[in-house]
Amino acid sequence: MHGTAQKSRGREWLYYVCPVAEKRRSRLDEEGNLVVCHARRVRADEADRLVIDALIEFRLPDMALEAV
Repeated sequence: MHGTAQKSRGREWLYYVCPVAEKRRSRLDEEGNLVVCHARRVRADEADRLVIDALIEFRLPDMALEAV
């Protein structure tokens, strides 16, 4: 997935998109077969929030950080 932006209704919308699903790039698997991807666009703000929440959850406690 890579980031892309679109302008609509006077606003810029940020997304993550799969270049294979959008037929902008092709990939082959280990056996030389064309890889198919059915991933849809993901709004960047939603994906970023998901990643940030996961990082917060896996954050080490302050006491552990001090020891490191």
